[in-house]
Amino acid sequence: MSGIAGLFRFHHNPEKLTEDRHLIQRSAETVAYRGPDGIRHWADGNVVLAHLMLRTTPESVDEVQPLLDDSGALCLVMDGRVDNRAELLMELRRAGAAPRTETDAELVLQAYACWGEQCAAKIVGDFAFAVRDRAREVIYCARDPFGIRPFYYHWNEERFLFGSELRQILADRSIRAEPNEAMVAEYLAGPITSKTETLYRNIFRLAPAHFMVVNRGGATMGRYWNIDPAREIRYGSDEQYAEHFREVFEEAVRCRMRSQRPVGSELSGGLDSSSVVVTAQSLLREGKAGTPGFESFSLVFPGERCDESKYIDAVVNHCGARANRMAPEQFDPQMSLEEIAGSRAFPQPPNIVMSGSLQRAAAGRGFRVMLTGRGGDLWLTGSLLRYADMVREFRIGSLLRQAREDRASATIDDSFPAVALPPLALARAGLWPLLPSVVRESVKGLLGRDGVPGWLDHTLASQVQLAARLRSDMRRGDYRSLAQTHIFRRGTSGDEQHSAEMEQDHAARFGIEKRHPFDDRRLVEFCLALPEEQRWRGRFTKLILRNAMETQLPGLVRDRMTKAEFSAQFVNLVRDPETGKRMKELSIEQAGWVNGERVRELHADLTGWERGGDEMFARSIWPFWMIYGMELWHRSAFGNTWGQTGAGTGESALARTACTVYGDRMGGESYEQ
Repeated sequence: MSGIAGLFRFHHNPEKLTEDRHLIQRSAETVAYRGPDGIRHWADGNVVLAHLMLRTTPESVDEVQPLLDDSGALCLVMDGRVDNRAELLMELRRAGAAPRTETDAELVLQAYACWGEQCAAKIVGDFAFAVRDRAREVIYCARDPFGIRPFYYHWNEERFLFGSELRQILADRSIRAEPNEAMVAEYLAGPITSKTETLYRNIFRLAPAHFMVVNRGGATMGRYWNIDPAREIRYGSDEQYAEHFREVFEEAVRCRMRSQRPVGSELSGGLDSSSVVVTAQSLLREGKAGTPGFESFSLVFPGERCDESKYIDAVVNHCGARANRMAPEQFDPQMSLEEIAGSRAFPQPPNIVMSGSLQRAAAGRGFRVMLTGRGGDLWLTGSLLRYADMVREFRIGSLLRQAREDRASATIDDSFPAVALPPLALARAGLWPLLPSVVRESVKGLLGRDGVPGWLDHTLASQVQLAARLRSDMRRGDYRSLAQTHIFRRGTSGDEQHSAEMEQDHAARFGIEKRHPFDDRRLVEFCLALPEEQRWRGRFTKLILRNAMETQLPGLVRDRMTKAEFSAQFVNLVRDPETGKRMKELSIEQAGWVNGERVRELHADLTGWERGGDEMFARSIWPFWMIYGMELWHRSAFGNTWGQTGAGTGESALARTACTVYGDRMGGESYEQ
């Protein structure tokens, strides 16, 4: 992934120009690993922009950013990729534009010139970009629909500052690094709902699928994309659904294989990653992939229950893809503390850290692009709220048949949503969601179920109004069904955004750009227009994907009903004596964020997890990780004090170095280090 940075001073002040340039240079330096192919800066009056280049597509070989238009009025910096290039180019020419090149950055710059604030809606792909518009004296910013590419920012009455990572904003030493206790409480409670706040006060994220226009008067924001909740796709047979899905899915994989270097793909042995691998290998074999080569990369766990080697072997033997296997990287709390000291962000969890060996191996062999199966579970598994839809539509026979299938398959399928549904659970899935929200909230209040866990300090929860922040709004609105509502909100939730940001940030440190075919906007729109029976029928979830992959996947993988569970990667952490010591001296307990006794009880239960069984461990380990991660973050970022200023105490090497400055015929000046 590339990187971006920028500063917009609302009132031109020549005396601040050198200071502003040094700040953006320092900001870029903090994430220099994002720019192995060069870091370039551009300044004009009250605006300074920087771009860190990681070339991952054939077109990017000739791409130069920051990118100006011929008039010099527009200047773009972008971390991103355009996947609907042919369609966008056609629309641009139809609108009278004449792109000078066919680089992705040029297409996006021309899109803004043509359509202004609505340009992001025209772009399919992963992106975070900013355009300085001199004529309007604004900065226009936009972020992709699922938050794959990050965008952080801060503003005050004097200026607007943005970057690809949190640490870039904190490179500004005038910003006081203070914890945002409302987000701290969300992290500790479990579900993260906010898509705009960060763990620091006054540092924000641009929400996915949104644009922002910043000027000296403030900022306006708008949503440029949403699903069409009324859209429905109806065919007469499973074969027709599968054929249409295969067409959309192949395009989602194909456009993500556009690379001047060989492309890798993470292969876990699950249905989703396996479907990506076999489709990519097929496209390569047919000469339809825009890459010189393709290989799979897998983590293996010999002797452990989560080892997927037999499924991995079945896939690569079936499709002929070249396979790479490596052991997982082990989580090291000390390294995590050092990581936080640099990044200032919440630590990477063990199940992401373990892929470090995979990313390192791929990067060491020159790979820069890695495909994944991310998103398959979100858009294709289904929702238990389907039962409520059946009740609402008086399809009682269908409901009872599905309930029988679930009970019959519960003993062989340990993946969602196949769970035994006794009458009480069936009532909860089928009747509870249909009650008016005021009734549901009243019942929860009477039962004392406000979503605030016992280990969270209730004074903190009350002060930040945590219960209200966590409250799920299950009103139907304009959505076609409760299941569709749940799937879309789950897929675009704050939790999912947090997960995507963590995963991309981890890969970026190795010079790897992750691409997710299942998160293709066109594929998501298609999936959410399907009838629920194409997602989940009988004991099979992801039915349409299984049907689409009927000949491409080996039966062992296509028909599997289980999924590897990696919570075992946390066992060593839980049982590490150092973890026990940390639990006795919690800095977040001293800060008034958690009830230390309840945290230690949770840790004790997990330490003896065999007594509670696998289900208890899997249910409790993620809340424990969020507590443990918060402890690491608080200790590393703040020690025992708050109110520290931004990262770093001395002038950066880059800021001290005299820059080579060369004039630009467009106005303003570009300079690179």
